[in-house]
Amino acid sequence: KVATKIVVPDTEAGITYKALDTEKFRETRLLPASTYNFPGEVLVFDDTVCLFVFSAKESFSVSIESPAIAETVKMIWRIIWGQAY
Repeated sequence: KVATKIVVPDTEAGITYKALDTEKFRETRLLPASTYNFPGEVLVFDDTVCLFVFSAKESFSVSIESPAIAETVKMIWRIIWGQAY
């Protein structure tokens, strides 16, 4: 019953986000914001990797459709997921 797995910094917003996991059908894990306060987002699904940045300084997105790149990012994701709590 988990549709999405997400890693976010352990800020107040991240902790609040994680608290809603059950009703949103997702699993969120946290990483220390002091080390990993992400300035952008990465989404991976099937053979597609999407990169997003929405800030006061810049706003853009990139979508890459590549089995090799998607698999590489998924491998990196599994390492990060294993380190998160």
